[in-house]
Amino acid sequence: MTNRSDLENKEELQSHPREQGRSKAEQTIDSLSLVPCQVPQEKEKDGGVGEGPSSAPILDILPTTARNLKDKKWWQLTPEEKKQKKFNRAYQRFMLGCSFKGEYRLITLTTPESFKGDIHKAWRKWVMRMRRRGLAREYFAVKEWNARKTCVHIHAVLRLDYIGYQVAREQWRAVTGACWIQVEKVFSGKGMANYLGKYLAKGYEDNPGQRSYWYAYEWIHRKWQAFSKEMYKFGECVTPAEFELIHSLDGQEERIKYMNWRMICACMDAIRLGRIPEGTVL
Repeated sequence: MTNRSDLENKEELQSHPREQGRSKAEQTIDSLSLVPCQVPQEKEKDGGVGEGPSSAPILDILPTTARNLKDKKWWQLTPEEKKQKKFNRAYQRFMLGCSFKGEYRLITLTTPESFKGDIHKAWRKWVMRMRRRGLAREYFAVKEWNARKTCVHIHAVLRLDYIGYQVAREQWRAVTGACWIQVEKVFSGKGMANYLGKYLAKGYEDNPGQRSYWYAYEWIHRKWQAFSKEMYKFGECVTPAEFELIHSLDGQEERIKYMNWRMICACMDAIRLGRIPEGTVL
């Protein structure tokens, strides 16, 4: 893996006359091509999940990945470990989306007891109506049932600096018949993650086999989930420094080109170290 110290001279390399006229991804790949792939070293843990003492919160504090190279298989996990793993993954994906520049809004959408439709279909319809008006883009949503299990609420974080409250309320009323919504500005990403964690815990207890959160395709970089999964198969985890590097590349095509190159390097390194037998179809 590439450490932050290996990228200190990146600006000097890009300013070289040979680098002029080339894309940022190509310059980055060439500047790192001589750096050997390294097997990440696991830090010792005192207990709990992630780094930190056993009194760590239920959500993982590592934002770049919810996977651990020494994880047990899913069927080997206890119910509590399965719950923790689901929370880690939700936290990781939420925090990656919060790393993008811009303002964020928390919107709470309720439904009346008379609403008997599918909450997911209602949400998609509401998002499409808001996107046509330019009032909704990327989002991360969590659903919650009320105490009597008679109606469901949605708590969603939207990446935008303004949302028309009256328009949002009217469109939600047209979809579900509800007449009350609430909009608040998000000031802390980690604080909001722990706030949503309450509803994730409640949803897991109500329906252990169902996921109670979802997010827009654009919430994280395109192809990021597949990239992280493949790197894990090759025995590597994406470090915070590498995510910052990918995040700094200009344009979607530049990021995909770099991620493809990294997966090729990780695959070759895995074959060299014997983690993947030669001739294996990937």
